[in-house]
Amino acid sequence: MYFRQSGLVGALSRLYTVYMKVLASGYDGGVQCAACSRRCRIGEGKTGVCRVRRCHNGALEPRMYGRPAAVHMDPIEKKPLYHVQPGAFVLSLGTVGCTMRCRWCQNCEIAAPSTGIIDRVAAQTPISPEGLVSQAEAVL
Repeated sequence: MYFRQSGLVGALSRLYTVYMKVLASGYDGGVQCAACSRRCRIGEGKTGVCRVRRCHNGALEPRMYGRPAAVHMDPIEKKPLYHVQPGAFVLSLGTVGCTMRCRWCQNCEIAAPSTGIIDRVAAQTPISPEGLVSQAEAVL
């Protein structure tokens, strides 16, 4: 596959790590998250509105990175990039946590779940970006 050969997956993983370090800036023993427009100020051991980023040892910790709550192979026609390769499939994945509270959300079970569900997903063994690519290749 192109992604594996180009090293794009590893590059994106490294970029995400750097991005998360830049997002957090210290304040009064906590951090201020910049992942969304809410700019949550998160105290030690607490989480932001999304409940998936927390302050741990004075640093912003993305609890859900590598822990998808839903993974599906979908026809590309369901996505906004349907014209890229008609008839192909795309690996769709998502994790818990959202800063919006839309009453009509079709993904509300994973977007704003209970704390217990968040803790169960956070306890999963993380999967690497390369592991996700391998899963997609195995299905195709």
